Amino acid sequence: MSFKRAFSALSTLVLAAFSLNMQCFAETPDSAEEERSSFSSDLSLVERSYDDESMMYRYTFPDDAQFYSSERLTDAENPVSVLLVGSEDDDVSILVNSGSGFLEQADEYFLTEDGTYEVTVSHDLRNGSGSVQARFSAVVGEQSAAPEKQVITGRFELENIDGENFRHSFINGSEFITNVLDGETVNFTPKLSVPDSVICTVTRDGNLYSMPSSGFITEDGAYTMEFSCFDNDGNMEKRFFSFNVFTKPTNRLGIYQPPYGYELTSVTLNGENIPLTDKDHVVLSGEGDYFIEYTDGSVTRGVLLSRDTVPPVLYFNGTSDIVFTEQVVVSSDTDCTLRVTKNGQIVGNVSELHGSGLYRITATDEAGNITFVRLEIKSVSAINPLDIIIIFAALIIAAVGYYIIQKNRRITVR
Repeated sequence: MSFKRAFSALSTLVLAAFSLNMQCFAETPDSAEEERSSFSSDLSLVERSYDDESMMYRYTFPDDAQFYSSERLTDAENPVSVLLVGSEDDDVSILVNSGSGFLEQADEYFLTEDGTYEVTVSHDLRNGSGSVQARFSAVVGEQSAAPEKQVITGRFELENIDGENFRHSFINGSEFITNVLDGETVNFTPKLSVPDSVICTVTRDGNLYSMPSSGFITEDGAYTMEFSCFDNDGNMEKRFFSFNVFTKPTNRLGIYQPPYGYELTSVTLNGENIPLTDKDHVVLSGEGDYFIEYTDGSVTRGVLLSRDTVPPVLYFNGTSDIVFTEQVVVSSDTDCTLRVTKNGQIVGNVSELHGSGLYRITATDEAGNITFVRLEIKSVSAINPLDIIIIFAALIIAAVGYYIIQKNRRITVR
């Protein structure tokens, strides 16, 4: 082989090797970029919810394993100012790629530096059927003000079901169902079906009231309720609801107003019609049974209420006396509950008073009307000494008079 031909072959070999090296060098960043661009978000295997206590979004795998995030995540890029992501479950692992490499593995990451982060959450299913992943990307940096979460407040918006039952649909998809209208006064037992996903606070006559698990309200009184819930996007709904229950006669009826959205159509007292001057309210000033009807144009309802404002009348041994020297039997012109104290000590619900002392009797009838009486039973020795002196003097005078009369009487002998 000539020198010229050998040099040419050597040159070709060197150029080929150099070309191959340059090709490999050029492909290295392209391969890395290709590997990074192959990342795709996928949250299809987790279910999102919002925890209002921790103010975190919860993402749950099919076997209830979870991870959490400070932001609502989607399969698209998630622009955020900062991001907190982590898990409390040992069988959930999180990897974060910042673009310049993977961050040191941890149970929780607080991402504050600007940049694009690719997050992979891996989990081995607890039934041993394999491993699953949730993936998303987040762009951390200064963001325009995020839209405020929606807050819905107000009265219930009840939908008629069958004329007797009504429902309200919350923003989280749950439903409240009831047989009493908002602001209604009824003489039957209300039934309230409150969904588990809704927080409910109840007061009765201004005091906190524990909602029965059955949902049936069996005690008379004025009830107010507050409901609140969140949807999966952190939006909040707060609703208010109120009603009155009077299954027995009551003294608490004064001005009657129909439920929200309804107007009065007729009112009668003991069967006699009462003219309506206003369809929004009526003054109840008489004693007896009121029947009240109201409508919203499609649903018409009515209620029978008994108004009693007359307090019970008490009798003591059948009289109205309040001072005695013997035991006392207490009676009343109507059924009522007695509360008796003797010399300041509670005796209880008794109708017979024994022994000397100062008694205080409080009588409460079914309608809530109250009568209070102070009564005294005196012992014989407690009679006024002056009265004893007067009685003793009268006896002496009578005896002296009788003696004089007998002495002056002469015996006549025939």
